[in-house]
This record gives sequence, C-alpha cells and structure tokens, in this order.
Amino acid sequence: MVAQGEPLVWPDPFPAEKVIPLLERGHVFVAITESGEAVGTFTLVDQDPAYWGERSHPSAHLHRMAVRRSFAGRGVGRQMVTWAVNTATVQGARILRLECLRGASALRAYYESLGFRSIGDGKVEDLELALYELGLPR
Repeated sequence: MVAQGEPLVWPDPFPAEKVIPLLERGHVFVAITESGEAVGTFTLVDQDPAYWGERSHPSAHLHRMAVRRSFAGRGVGRQMVTWAVNTATVQGARILRLECLRGASALRAYYESLGFRSIGDGKVEDLELALYELGLPR
C-alpha cells in the first residue's frame, strides 16, 4: 500500500504483546490454500472498547486483516470477510465492525465495496481512524 501512495495502515500491525494473547484465546484466523499455504490472516473479537467504547448492539470486530501480496486481487480478503460475517452471525452478533486509517482512501473504498458503511471518525492515541460497520443477517 505504501508503494501505491497509501499511508502505512498501522505503525506495527502485529506487535507480539497484543497478538499472543489473541492467539491464546483463539481469536486469530489464517486463510490457507487447499495445499496448506497461508495466504491471509485476521482477528475476530466480540468487543473492542479501546477503539469503539461501549456500544449497545452485540457486535464482532475484525482486525489485522492482511493478505499475502502474491495473493492480492484474488478474492482472499473477500472470502475472509465472508467467513467473519458467517462466524459473527452464528455467535449472535448483529454488526461487524472495523476501522482503518482515515487517510487510507484505497482501503476505505475496498471496505465499502464489501458492503461496510462509514459511520464516522475516531481517534486512538495519534491514529486518525475511519469507523465502519456492516449489518449482519438475523
């Protein structure tokens, strides 16, 4: 994304002190090919007060979604989001949420193409964020 003129999505998207507890709790998922090659990853959690505060609807939060560059443009991200939607729905969530840097126009357009709608902006530490939601089937 940086090579395409987009801002770096997160200063350190996978810091060990944050990812290890998520791994231990079973919130990190890896997309693999039929041959077992890892092509993408994301986390899915049921609350995120640091970014979203306390919200009234049962929700799921999609974070740290990344696709191996050699698989970009092949629908891996869309398949991961579809899986997250199905899983969150089964778990009783009514909304799937995510955030990205406000200035990441290509990433924002991508999320919007997947059906997410912008619900405003937020700020965590020095990060200016765009907040997105996707309503889930009941």
